[in-house]
Amino acid sequence: MPKMTTAGAVAAGVVAAGAGARLAAAGRKRRRHESETEAAYRTAAHRVLILGGGFGGLATALELDRRIGGRADTSVLVVDRDNNLLFTPLLWTVADGRAGANNVTVPIRAFQRDRSFHVLHAEVHSIDLDRREVHTSAGSRPYDVLIIALGSVTAVPDLPGLRERALQFATPSDAIELRNHLIDAIEAAHQTDNPAERQEWLTFVVGGGGDTGIELAATIHQYIFQGLLAEYPWLSDAPVRVIVVGRANRLVPMSNVHTSSAVERLLREDGVEVLTGASIDSVTDRAVMTSRGEIPARTLFWAAGISAPPVVRDLPVEHARNGAIVVDSNLRVPDHPEVYVVGDSAWAFDADTGEPVPPTAQAAGHAG
Repeated sequence: MPKMTTAGAVAAGVVAAGAGARLAAAGRKRRRHESETEAAYRTAAHRVLILGGGFGGLATALELDRRIGGRADTSVLVVDRDNNLLFTPLLWTVADGRAGANNVTVPIRAFQRDRSFHVLHAEVHSIDLDRREVHTSAGSRPYDVLIIALGSVTAVPDLPGLRERALQFATPSDAIELRNHLIDAIEAAHQTDNPAERQEWLTFVVGGGGDTGIELAATIHQYIFQGLLAEYPWLSDAPVRVIVVGRANRLVPMSNVHTSSAVERLLREDGVEVLTGASIDSVTDRAVMTSRGEIPARTLFWAAGISAPPVVRDLPVEHARNGAIVVDSNLRVPDHPEVYVVGDSAWAFDADTGEPVPPTAQAAGHAG
């Protein structure tokens, strides 16, 4: 297998390995898991409700099991719509063909074995903070303590052509579509004799200079140069371009300046073009218009931001600009000390640096 050389891809592996090890090792018990009825949950003296089975929510459940697991008066219930944990930092391995879609997901119930927390497969519809109740597709559930770990959704602004033409990168199916699109683009470049059209097909723009954007750009570049072009040797000298367009003045702006500089240097050394301090204004089928000029390209991948899901944004509490809930130093919602928020749904600050906590799997697992 070719070795991933960029900072973004290396960071992805480290994050996934570290988070996976914590989730697998946290709170191992010898108890046999016993299913719980809805009535048993409702009548428990202490009802802990965790919304979301991602890195933050699952880490919370495992840590609670380690600390208070087995107490007859306490019930811990995890509600998740997908019923599995997606190792998002490893999506690039699906995109470049190293792994299949099933290799980057793990059933939540696999972590439930020998532990006392319970799982409800359901969609969260709304949260009533005053009544301390959550409405789901499987009915309402009251709580004494609530942990909101519902993650985030990709934020695609309503710019001309963007929502119709931009490809996203958030799920295994997105990763497979990315790989198929790259193959189709190279094939289209092979079939045309028009130099301008060939350049358009061989130019790949990534909107977003954060963690996802740089990992995506690195994956695209590697898959093309170390994979696809081996099957099209007559295109090996063609001017293939992979361009990262970031609105901030530096890449991974939630990291420190040294990390940002190192990431940019590694990307440029690999041949990825970096355009920071620029916004994408519109997209057509043959070009991406930015605040710094037009880029002739047939492909735009969108990784330029996330926002809290609607059920989180609708809560009557203080929100950050992206809809995440502003929490205190203990990850609690002000005026609602029984409610905690972890992961991408939380707008929290690092106690040492005072900087916002980045929306990464590693940070979510640590918060949980």
